[in-house]
Order: sequence, then C-alpha cells, then structure tokens
Amino acid sequence: MSANLKIISDLRNFITLSSQHSELKQMFTSSPKDFTRKRKLPFEFVVGMLLNFFKRSYDIEISDFFHHIDAEELTASKSAFCQQRTKINSFFFSCLNSILIDSFHVHYKNEVKRWKEMRLIAIDGSTSYLIDNKEVTKHFGTHGNQRGTATLSRILCAFDVLNKIIVRANMYPISMSEQKIAAHWLPTYAPDMLLIYDRAYPGFESIFHHQNKEQPQPFLMRCPVGFSLEVIAFVKSGLDDAMGTLKADKAPRRSLKAQGFLVKAKATIAVRFIRVVLDDGTIEVLITNLFDQQKYPHSEFKALYFM
Repeated sequence: MSANLKIISDLRNFITLSSQHSELKQMFTSSPKDFTRKRKLPFEFVVGMLLNFFKRSYDIEISDFFHHIDAEELTASKSAFCQQRTKINSFFFSCLNSILIDSFHVHYKNEVKRWKEMRLIAIDGSTSYLIDNKEVTKHFGTHGNQRGTATLSRILCAFDVLNKIIVRANMYPISMSEQKIAAHWLPTYAPDMLLIYDRAYPGFESIFHHQNKEQPQPFLMRCPVGFSLEVIAFVKSGLDDAMGTLKADKAPRRSLKAQGFLVKAKATIAVRFIRVVLDDGTIEVLITNLFDQQKYPHSEFKALYFM
C-alpha cells in the first residue's frame, strides 16, 4: 500500500473511531445527545462532506456524496446538513489535523525534509473579517476606525516550510494577542522543531519559556535593531555573530512570577545575536539559541530566516 493510502486509512480509522467511541464522540460534539440516533447524516457522513470542501450548491454536493458512497436511495436537505454540521466541535478537526501530520511523518519517515535534522516551523499571525452576525461578533469582537467597525478575528498558523504542511492553525477573538497565543502553543511543539518568528515575538519572557522547556525548544526570532540595550550594543559593535545575554526587566519578571517562575532582578538569559545585511543595506538582527557556531554557521541564517 502506498504511503498516501496508508495516511487516508489512518484518517478514516480516526473518523470511524470518533463516531463509534462514546467518550470521543462527547469530546467532539456540542451535546452528549448529538449523533446518538440513527439518521441519514451520521457523524462520519457529515465529516466526509466537510472534507470534500463544497464548491457547488449544497443540494448538488449532498446528492453527489450519496452517489459516491453508493447510497443514492438516501436524501438529505441542505437545512438538515447545516444542523448536523453545527453539532461537530472544531476541536475534532484540530485532532484530525494532528493525526494527518503524525501519519505523514510515520509513512514518509525517510522523505521528510529537514534542515540539519530539524523541521522548520514558521509561526505568524493575521486577521480575518467575519460575517456580521450577533453571535459571531460577541465571540470574536470588533475592530474599527472613523469609518465604522467590523467583526474581526485573530488567526495564528504554524507552518512546516520545507514539507508544506500546516502543523497548527486556529482562529481567536481579536482581543487576544499573537504573542499570548504563540506562548500557549509552545508546549505542543516537538524538540526537533526549529521555530521561526518575525519581530513581533521576541522578548525575555518568550525566550525564557523556549529555553526552559523539559528540552529547550530551538528558535530563531527577528527583532528590531532598537529592541533592547543589548541589541543596540551588538549593532554598534559591528560584529556579525556574537554570544550575549538579555536582561529580565520588571514586566517579564512580574508576568513570569504570576505563572509560578521566580526570576531574580539581575537575571539574564543567554542568546546568540546574528547580524543580517539585506541587499539594500538594511541591517536585521536575529536572536537564536542555536549556540554551536560550527554546526550552525552565520552564513546560513539569512536564507534560513527568509524561508
């Protein structure tokens, strides 16, 4: 069996297990009563339809779905489909994506692309305009200016840039910052993932959490040239590559204390500063915990970050 068929088989098995295992079904549905009675649109049928990504009218897509599974005697209205679809919790699709990623790494084990034995995971955020619906607006919030307000959500995505796979993605209320979401995701990453961030993410607290996991999480962060006194001093030094430290100011110490971490007033954290000069002469500064200058030479970081 080809790797792709094995992956499809893993996904099908998970969907079937989710529809038949009572505890799993309760985790993935809105109510314990959902999908308990025998209907024309059971859990696995609705999931199958959603994974087909409807491109035509619901009536045509539903009819075609029943045709493809040799159940042409069955019919269902688009209203019935919409009602059944709202019963499936979005958490199910997060788990399904995790199954997909794990299955890919199992069945394509020797073909997974890596950079120096690490998977490269780029993390970035955006926003998305949503429909003007009372419940949607209440959950996600609004953003506005002098021209008016609109319902808006925050989106964050972790993307395996070499294998072209979305490792994780989710949508949040606009009031949540990208930095807080990224920090919440940190425990879910594997030790062989190199996390790449833009200049919205660096900070003592963020770097502290990356360094103090059970196994330090490799990271590469771009930071503004005026980010801190230490970064300013590095830029002025003229060096391209240097070991240094970042000092814990009051705000990150206070935040870390609230999380149960006691950081002393004069505490520092070790980092490596990398200077990158763009084609137009602009200086960029990267911060990383890849300290081995022989294994990770300065010459590779410009291309690495721009992945």
